[in-house]
Amino acid sequence: MTDRAVTAPAQLDDLGLELRRERAPRTRLPLPHALHDEHHPSGAQAPDLRCPSKRSKPTQTLTAGQPHTLLVQTPSPPDWTTHHNTGLITHATTQEVHQTWTTGDTVEIRTIASPLVTKNNDDRKRSRVPLKHPAQCGTWLQERLTKAGCQLAPHDISIGAPETTHQRGQTLTLRQFHATATIHDPHAFTHLLSTGLGHNRAWGAGLVLARKTAKQ
Repeated sequence: MTDRAVTAPAQLDDLGLELRRERAPRTRLPLPHALHDEHHPSGAQAPDLRCPSKRSKPTQTLTAGQPHTLLVQTPSPPDWTTHHNTGLITHATTQEVHQTWTTGDTVEIRTIASPLVTKNNDDRKRSRVPLKHPAQCGTWLQERLTKAGCQLAPHDISIGAPETTHQRGQTLTLRQFHATATIHDPHAFTHLLSTGLGHNRAWGAGLVLARKTAKQ
């Protein structure tokens, strides 16, 4: 492998998307009161103390949340026309990423990833389960960064506590990783930045952020 510099693909884009979202229905609670008749001095209606089958249903309102910004990384410029037309997004900006990596560069790496291992169930079906022990998670990340052209030791990795999130009925276990590594294969490292690492990347896991650090 030569030591020439490798520039990340020109089509690697960072896209800031403003998303529209609606919160789940929220029930308005009755105002505090100290009366037992049908009306409150403030004009609010007192709680309905009748049989549950005869009580009126509480009023529900839908409140639109604040727009969210979503970062999307792609190897080629996407077309957001359909999402604009349907109102799923309100704004999109595209920014090309120009990063040059050379052999011997020291980089700081951050990622929120989903470390999984494949196991056989009792019915002999294979399934992916989350790694629980921090040492196992560290080994998981080290193996993948090594394949991606990096050199690092276990003590170069710090691991956050597991966090669980739910996406469309699927439970994801995520961990935040912070590592320092030395690049020995710029091509493989550039490919990692373009594709991410690990599973559940469709839900945003495995996006790798990297920056050069001063050599010790």
